[in-house]
Amino acid sequence: MAISVPTDIAGCIVWLDGDDAGSFSLDGTEVLQWNDKSGNANHFPQHTDPGPTRTASGLNGKAVVTATGSQRLGSVFTLAQPLTMVFVAQFNLNGSYNGLMGTGANLTMFRRDNNSLALEAGGSPIESSTTISTPYIITAICNGASSFLRLNQSQVATGDIGTAGFAGDPIKYLSQVSGNDMTGFIAEHVVYDSALSGGNLTDVEAYLVAKWFTAAGKAPLPRGRTRQRRVALTR
Repeated sequence: MAISVPTDIAGCIVWLDGDDAGSFSLDGTEVLQWNDKSGNANHFPQHTDPGPTRTASGLNGKAVVTATGSQRLGSVFTLAQPLTMVFVAQFNLNGSYNGLMGTGANLTMFRRDNNSLALEAGGSPIESSTTISTPYIITAICNGASSFLRLNQSQVATGDIGTAGFAGDPIKYLSQVSGNDMTGFIAEHVVYDSALSGGNLTDVEAYLVAKWFTAAGKAPLPRGRTRQRRVALTR
């Protein structure tokens, strides 16, 4: 069934919402800390000075957290596999590695220099063949040999990423490792302590579509694809 908030699904351990002004500590628009709404206090304080900024009306009239390189958040909690991570995010294309979240040799999600999305956890990365350029719903099921990536509610990659989790000091956010920092924005990010499947997985993605994308509830399609319109014929 439909959910009204991510915590309606059991096991929500991180929930970062860019449009909720009350979940931030700010200096003007600069983000000093992005506070976790899951109830687990897995907050992300500033890791660089200056930090990223909160941008009003960044996506369909809602606020997002924007980074232009070398502007990171970071935290020191540990997350072990299996995990489900769902982002609403956009990378600005520049042909270089852009980290979304990671701890170096442990679990990392990043955009490669060929502008595809990749996920690894101490093993070989799995990666999409889709160029990441517009706002996407990005879903990562981190579950060892049964891991997979979804973009805009469709599976695009599967394989064995390894078994590492997020650990280290700190977990870098809007980055993978120093020097592979993100240029783009994150609108919302939800993490669960299990590999969601079936209705739970589609429900959290549908919640994000309804909140962040068009009034018709459709997320942008990957490049090179267009939606077909149904036209009623009259006699």
